[in-house]
Amino acid sequence: KNVDELPDITDLWEEVYFLESHGFELPEIFRLAYEDIKKMASEIVEYRYFEFRPLQLKLAIGFLLNDLDNAINNYISGNIDSSLYLHSAHDTTLIAIMMGLGCYDGVWPEVSSYFAVELHSIDDEWLIRFVYNDTPIIIEESSNGFIPLHKFKSLIKKNLLENTDFHDVCSIEDI
Repeated sequence: KNVDELPDITDLWEEVYFLESHGFELPEIFRLAYEDIKKMASEIVEYRYFEFRPLQLKLAIGFLLNDLDNAINNYISGNIDSSLYLHSAHDTTLIAIMMGLGCYDGVWPEVSSYFAVELHSIDDEWLIRFVYNDTPIIIEESSNGFIPLHKFKSLIKKNLLENTDFHDVCSIEDI
């Protein structure tokens, strides 16, 4: 199949990505172009779905951020004592989450990648830290990788999605 349109590049990337990540040997042309295809697909997903469409980003990650915010609040208030809160997601969801938190680097997540939001209590202050594949992420709101909880809450506020918002948004025809 010829690659004539932008969606064709993401389809091509999915095929190449699947083969490479499952141990199949790629034809030489794909090995040579692997990083370029990966970069183009990542830019397309970023642009097409999220960059200029804040509502789509909010729909993609809003409920997850609500769950995360509620889990943090419940833990801090002592309503739950679980030290792990887990969601499973696709690579494109990881892209959306990292974009929404301002820490996406434009590189497509590898197979089995993970993104963690850690809650820490240091010197009687609640702090958040983002970790991607064992590497702490430094963003503008943090100087040492830790973000004060109030700054984290400000960061996620624009993408939180309440149940009532979801129903209102779904009635819009042109998202």
